[in-house]
Amino acid sequence: MNSSNTEIQDFAPRIPDNEYLALLTILNQKQSEFYLHVMQTITSMEEPLRVFLTGGAGVGKSVVVKVLYQSLYRYLNSTEGTDPEDCKIIMCAPTGKAAFNINGQTIHSAFQINPNRGFNYMKLNSDKLNSLQVKYRHLQVVIIDEISMVGNREILFISERLKEIKQNQQTFGGIHIIVVKDLYQLKPVMDNWIFENLAEGYGALATNIWRDELSVRSLTQIMRQKDDKEFAEILNRLREGNQAQEDIKELQKCLTNETDVENTMIHLYPTNALANNYNTQIFEQSEKQKTVIQAIDTIPGDYSASVKQYLKEQFPKEANKTAGLLCSLPIAVDSICETVANIDVQDGITNGSACIIKHIQYLQHNNTKPSIIWVQFDKERVGHITRTKYKQYFISPIQPTWTPIFAISRNFFLTKKIMVTRQQFPLKPATAKTIHKAQGDTVDEIAVHMGSYKIEHAHYVALSRVRTKKGLHIIHLNETKIKTSETFKIEMQRLKHESSLQLCYDPFYNITGPYLKITLQNARSLHKHIKNVSSDLNIMSSDIIAIVETRLKETDNPQAYELPEFGSVTNNQSCESQIRPHHGQIIYVRQTLTYVMKDVYQTNTIEAITITLRNTLPIQMCLVYKSPSCLNDFFFDFVSNHLTYVIDVKQPLVILGDFNFTRSRSEFINLMIRTFRCSQHIDKPTRGQSLLDMVFSNLNVYYSNVIYCSWSDHSTIQCVFQV
Repeated sequence: MNSSNTEIQDFAPRIPDNEYLALLTILNQKQSEFYLHVMQTITSMEEPLRVFLTGGAGVGKSVVVKVLYQSLYRYLNSTEGTDPEDCKIIMCAPTGKAAFNINGQTIHSAFQINPNRGFNYMKLNSDKLNSLQVKYRHLQVVIIDEISMVGNREILFISERLKEIKQNQQTFGGIHIIVVKDLYQLKPVMDNWIFENLAEGYGALATNIWRDELSVRSLTQIMRQKDDKEFAEILNRLREGNQAQEDIKELQKCLTNETDVENTMIHLYPTNALANNYNTQIFEQSEKQKTVIQAIDTIPGDYSASVKQYLKEQFPKEANKTAGLLCSLPIAVDSICETVANIDVQDGITNGSACIIKHIQYLQHNNTKPSIIWVQFDKERVGHITRTKYKQYFISPIQPTWTPIFAISRNFFLTKKIMVTRQQFPLKPATAKTIHKAQGDTVDEIAVHMGSYKIEHAHYVALSRVRTKKGLHIIHLNETKIKTSETFKIEMQRLKHESSLQLCYDPFYNITGPYLKITLQNARSLHKHIKNVSSDLNIMSSDIIAIVETRLKETDNPQAYELPEFGSVTNNQSCESQIRPHHGQIIYVRQTLTYVMKDVYQTNTIEAITITLRNTLPIQMCLVYKSPSCLNDFFFDFVSNHLTYVIDVKQPLVILGDFNFTRSRSEFINLMIRTFRCSQHIDKPTRGQSLLDMVFSNLNVYYSNVIYCSWSDHSTIQCVFQV
């Protein structure tokens, strides 16, 4: 009775809007810059994106990836007529465990790259190629997590596969590529560092995609509480080989005797032999129900019994040569194990999923081999699908949180011509595991045995598996063996100086001088988005924040919509119903500026606030909102017969707002330019493909841009004027 071998769905689920909006508010400056660069590039530029997001422990890389995915998923499905079931963005990772953690796919599944095919790129047959071309016909963005586990061959194969699928000879088939995580890890298994040159044998394929294509952005601000932040800072100095003696002393405070450490936590060792020895010791000491399960091996073919016995004696002892399945599997109740195959990636039962053995079940009396091994995974959502599928097996003493594991069959080759089928439970003891195997894990408690080995990055990888210093128990530290790869240091310096990401926009907070910085935003409800406004570093760096469609009511508490260091002028509608009005305006003015109210105008289809700034120059500022239902002639009459009396064209002026002109836009712009002797400074679409939001002024403009907005369907408009 085998579990299914299904893969995860093509794309991660969309989270509720309230969770998404809350996520947007927690990004710090560097996180926001990277996020906005990605969104701005993908939404408004023609060249495909190629970026690498990295950083040490605790800097919030995973948060940025989650926000990016949710924003891109929403954006790519925002065009009318698009089918949300079409695969437009995928997240993938090198291992099933990493893929499950991000609700993504394995690289091998996503791109049909067989890890057992060795060093040669294999093109797809016509049926498989056609299947992927249909599946990915709308694919625009690929996010690859845990990039440190991807070698230079694998990244090349991904690029070649996307070229094949998209029938596009650009690198990665012209798809936007975002790769993520910390490179300061152990070297990929059976591959070279992703940044190293390929061997000459690859011929025309031997390009260094990493160096030629990707720009890097490093996150540095640690997003943890005080004690955990200090621990993360130590780890990040250790990561780069810059640890001080004080750092070593702090780590030495975590030293403990092996006898004082519970065997209910994970123990990390530098080698398989040391880890296996500890696991054997734990098994032998266990007084709980335990057994050793022998694999059932089948050799197809017309061989005599003696030949088959001889061949079985030649079977490799290493599980990585026998499809991950052990010849002899020792398991004991309450011992730590992990799964050794991607049984069901969608369900999280993947290679390396940690669990506790809870019950060894024999369905037939006097049977020496168990029928089911019941385990409890360390994450509640792992195994949920399987538990539901086999709910008929949940009878006493089986608990609802336990998951049944069944024996599976896998093939491996003894020689080029002799294939063996092995049946075994896809488990292995994992109280102890190698540092390499633990790469990518995060746990609450861990015991670290560094031994006398000197392995590049091993100390950092081992010590950073635990969430807090409190949960770190060091048996052997051996600080003299701490080592960072010199080749790696050279590459990180190259990335910093030659491939550092250049933002595609100018952050408002970087623009200083004798300027007036203005932001215009259609908020689609300030009531809903006030936290998004107040947490947006670009918007909050403005001198003037002009917002339309606030949807506020006269009865709203004004304190709920205050921004620190800003005063405000509002134009709210009276509303007796519980439904919020569709319009409303507010102008926030930085407290260093003085202003006077000049005019407030309101009809069912037109709203306007006019103020005069009184600092260096008296600058008239008028915020306008025109409803889509407003007749053009009616609005033109408003301009000619009202605004011309409010605005003095001989004085500095800024007239901005959401004018909602699709037809007759040129006529309107010409009217404004002619009437107010000014220029219109916005030349890019501000909602979809339409230019609805505009800024008119007779001041000299220093900078203007249309910036992607993550929480409104209107872009953010930013202008800087010389004053």
